[in-house]
Amino acid sequence: MSQPPITVAVQGEPGSNSALAAAQQFGEVDILPCHSFADLFKAVKSGKAPYGMAPVENSLGGSVYLVWEQLERNPLPIAGELYFHVRHCLIAHPGVRLEEIRYVYSHEQALAQCQRYLNKLVWIDPENITPAYDTAGAVKRVKARGKREEAAIASPQAAEIYHMAVLAEDIQTDPRNHTRFLVLAHDTCVAGDEPGKTTLILTLDDCAHTLPCLLANLTDRGIELFKIETRKKLSHPWEYWVYLECAGYAAATPLSEALKEIEKQVVEMRVVGSYPRATGPGTM
Repeated sequence: MSQPPITVAVQGEPGSNSALAAAQQFGEVDILPCHSFADLFKAVKSGKAPYGMAPVENSLGGSVYLVWEQLERNPLPIAGELYFHVRHCLIAHPGVRLEEIRYVYSHEQALAQCQRYLNKLVWIDPENITPAYDTAGAVKRVKARGKREEAAIASPQAAEIYHMAVLAEDIQTDPRNHTRFLVLAHDTCVAGDEPGKTTLILTLDDCAHTLPCLLANLTDRGIELFKIETRKKLSHPWEYWVYLECAGYAAATPLSEALKEIEKQVVEMRVVGSYPRATGPGTM
């Protein structure tokens, strides 16, 4: 007897890149749509969904800070990561010609990733290119409103789901458009034999002074670094967050030894998760 589909919480609607990433990770899935990333984290934490897919970084747009903020405030076990190749299409009602489009909706990151293409559509007023909470949600909205002059940017799968037409395919500025997702879990996951990655959020009171000594704890032990990003901690004088990702599991040497030293050098250290490392594009 076949197993029922796994329920996965995503920010967005079926057909969104998060939903497609969930299907790539788990196969057949039952998508639990969430309006915000906070709702996504709540859904997984409460047990409404055993897993969630949260985008943390895009190869072109950089970190997804709303997710990093949730990782700081509402930590969840991380079961793994996934690199997903993002494809954007211009989607409208069947029978509509490109020249009829006057309004375009999509998630703000999708709009930014397709800006060069949109600039070519000179008959569309830039003020009529409007952010939406989700790519597939924008298609759903255009479908419901029924206006021929409206279009959305989303995946080709979103066009199929909502029975809409693709006016233009692969309109993203750069084909090297990949998003890295974290697989969030309701229950604590046991690390396997695969190579590991550990994600940390550090709070530093003097970034320029502390960061070089902090990183030496890792590099001197030959621990590979994947991500180092500093971000000002608003309303906290001179304090910074550091998003840091490195090779290894937090409980295993040599990383465990490095973390003991790092904890002495920072205001706060949060191990967001240690999980199996995914193979991704070399540019990420």
